[in-house]
Amino acid sequence: MHFKAAWGLIFLLNVAQCVAFMHHGVVKEFFKKRFINQGIVLTCSNKEDKIKLSRQFFQTNSNLMLSIHNVNKPAPLDQFLIRHGRIGIVLDENCHNLTQLMTWFGRHRLFDIKYYWLIISSKSTNVKDIFSQTEHNLDSNIYVATNAIQKDFDLFEFYNPASKKGGQSILNRIGVFRNDTGIEMFEDKLMNKFWHRRDLKGVQFKTTVVFHEPYYGTPEEYFQNLSHKEVNTYNRFFARLMLTCQKHYQFSYKIVNVTTLFGYRNEDGTMNGLVGDLERRIVDFGFSPLYTRSDRASVITYGRTIYHLTAAFLFINPKSKAMFKLFLRPLDTTVWYCLLGFVVLISMVIKLISTLDMVPKALSSWTHSVLCVIGIFSSQGSIVKYENLSGRIALIFALILAFLGAQVYSGSLVSSLLNVPLDTLDSVEDLLDSKFKIGIENTRFNKEFFKFTVDNASIKLHETLVVGKENEVYQNYLIGLRQIEKGRYAFHAELAKAYRFLRATLKPNKLCEIGEVVMFKGAQCHANYVKHSPFSNTFDVW
Repeated sequence: MHFKAAWGLIFLLNVAQCVAFMHHGVVKEFFKKRFINQGIVLTCSNKEDKIKLSRQFFQTNSNLMLSIHNVNKPAPLDQFLIRHGRIGIVLDENCHNLTQLMTWFGRHRLFDIKYYWLIISSKSTNVKDIFSQTEHNLDSNIYVATNAIQKDFDLFEFYNPASKKGGQSILNRIGVFRNDTGIEMFEDKLMNKFWHRRDLKGVQFKTTVVFHEPYYGTPEEYFQNLSHKEVNTYNRFFARLMLTCQKHYQFSYKIVNVTTLFGYRNEDGTMNGLVGDLERRIVDFGFSPLYTRSDRASVITYGRTIYHLTAAFLFINPKSKAMFKLFLRPLDTTVWYCLLGFVVLISMVIKLISTLDMVPKALSSWTHSVLCVIGIFSSQGSIVKYENLSGRIALIFALILAFLGAQVYSGSLVSSLLNVPLDTLDSVEDLLDSKFKIGIENTRFNKEFFKFTVDNASIKLHETLVVGKENEVYQNYLIGLRQIEKGRYAFHAELAKAYRFLRATLKPNKLCEIGEVVMFKGAQCHANYVKHSPFSNTFDVW
């Protein structure tokens, strides 16, 4: 009998302790500070205590959507996976067998940035034991409230930069809760959490890098090598950025794969290359940037923009304009024909008027009429004058036409001489009409463009100049760029490395004659991580 009474007393003390620890004031204030309006409470209290706890919450905050569950029978998973808004989860640490429950939560990614955990604990160090087998990272929002004096609580934040990658669990005191004043945070803990959690010492990440062109030595040595920057340009540039992050955050990394593919869809629906490694979570992030594609976005997370990839057909403008055409260029061909017609017409009118006026024969000849018109249009004036009205009208008309024509021509000529010479090829259609030979840099990026483009001119160019000649058209960029100097040849390459090569090999006058035809708009290249990576925000902040 005494034995049963003792066990009953112990049970009542445990229940009372659970209710005491689940102080509704600290929970309410925590939800308010974190702007949470939907929450779940996991406790080991009995039914009556749950009802009492629920009443306390709803009496102080009627807008709070709260459900209370037993830790041994947690809420259905769909309650945790609500897709809109933040979710607060309150856990009573005094309950038993929590380690297995936390492992289950970790498998379902319930420690992501969207979830805010508040652990009501009798001792803050107990939390490390609860999360010893749980996967959580630096983006987690896990807070611990321990009962200090009467109804006051000490508040801690608990996180591990990367629990499955060698990170160390950290517990920091960040503030206090007082029943009369609420939560008071320490000033140095009010900053961005990704900033004060930036120390990733001991964490090792895995990564993949993409190199289109051959390289020498180890990838790490190649990153630091500054020679031949035009080769694997943006891959090496991005790798050096990541090395800067590595020094700042003090993590280590291991390159597990070097590939030539960024990542494209296989026939079985999986992705290959860098994207494939991210999709299968073989690596944590890429050491090469990726441009956006819808099929990639479904399996990886894109970070901030790193590099603007621009490419175009490069060629030397054909010298199709002779020197005399320079002076014909200001006016259109139609205008020249019209002016010539007016000269002939005015010559005939002057000849007719001279004949009807009975002027001396020498002044009514065709030669005299032509010389008169030439004098008018060369701004030298007229060598004859007429007494009759018809002759005067003809002369005034000729003088006004000559004046306007001279003004338009001289103004257009000066402006055309001052302007930079225009490219004779401005579009893919012009390139097709020019009968140029073409070459394209042998990259998957260019080949994939023709596979998915809907631009009619590009499709026609592919069908006309590429299909059946793939081995001749797709070339190494060094071979293709050297052929540009021969003329009548256009090579499609990435502009950053192409111009670096051309400036080193072409004479200045030849370099000024280089023209461009853009086949597709530039692509924004982004940092890339595994889907829902907890580290994307950290590296993007840097």
